[in-house]
Amino acid sequence: MQFTDLNEQGGIGSSATLLEIGPYTLLIDSGIHPKLEGKASLPRLDKIRDRQVDCILLTHCHLDHVGSIPVAARYFPDAHILMTRASALLAPRMLRNSVNVMNRKREESGNNDYPFYTFKEIEALDDRILGLAFERAFCIDTHGPDLSITLYPAGHVAGAAGIRIECSGE
Repeated sequence: MQFTDLNEQGGIGSSATLLEIGPYTLLIDSGIHPKLEGKASLPRLDKIRDRQVDCILLTHCHLDHVGSIPVAARYFPDAHILMTRASALLAPRMLRNSVNVMNRKREESGNNDYPFYTFKEIEALDDRILGLAFERAFCIDTHGPDLSITLYPAGHVAGAAGIRIECSGE
């Protein structure tokens, strides 16, 4: 098992962690740093852009965890996008609001990095997002051994989840 932190600033903001477990590669969260502007606010997804990611997992719908999910989805078009059912309702709303905020920032600052994604890209996520029930395993077996993902209530915000990931008994 190997973890790679894609948040170069550390701390709160642009949360994104690559987890390699058995033959599977997972991206846990993909946020935007609230205190940075433009591309500097994104996690370093470019470092893993050439990798195959099997799943994108969302822990909760704060922007520092969900804000760049459409960018990750663009980089990894075959990845399942998994989150709780409540987060599946909240995330698209948060992301649409983010497009509005980024469009306003572009107009005010002239920063052409914005917006990072479009309303159309958010709509396209509807076909890829799987809203999972708490405490029910979701299994993938595309690479041989089963990968099991189970979400547990975290109590942080509506839909927030702790995640248990198992592969071949690990």
